[in-house]
Amino acid sequence: MRDYFKYKFGYVNVDAENIYFTSTGNWSETINMQEKGVQKQKVFRKTGIKIFLSASVIALVFLIFNNLNSEKISKPLVIGLPVGLYFAYKYLSTELGSQFKLPIFKITDIEIVNSIVYLTFLDSNGSAKTYQVEKPSEKGISIMTKIKDDIINKKQM
Repeated sequence: MRDYFKYKFGYVNVDAENIYFTSTGNWSETINMQEKGVQKQKVFRKTGIKIFLSASVIALVFLIFNNLNSEKISKPLVIGLPVGLYFAYKYLSTELGSQFKLPIFKITDIEIVNSIVYLTFLDSNGSAKTYQVEKPSEKGISIMTKIKDDIINKKQM
């Protein structure tokens, strides 16, 4: 079994042994991936993206209020900048998600509530963790339901 699906912050690739959280959904990205707890997250990169988006929103608000006071506000500015910021967020949102692999045998529970999948698992340090897969596609819900059923069946054996 090899499949993938999209969620809010990127892609989830699934094979018979692992679940991989990636930014592109490309299988070549999963080759050297480490387990949750072993890998070092790209904290600087994520922080930089958040700072860029926040600074862009602040600059947008400043430009709009500055132009409102001077009565020189233009329609392209009012419409174009928020639309541009929205598309920048959509483009960069995949970089905000975590990137790691999760061995399926370490998953202890999968709960699906209101289009959020809660994965409870043991990380590489043996600590119980929960990861939220927000807004998975319909295909993702069905894949996660199948994995959950497989886990339940293995526990009963």
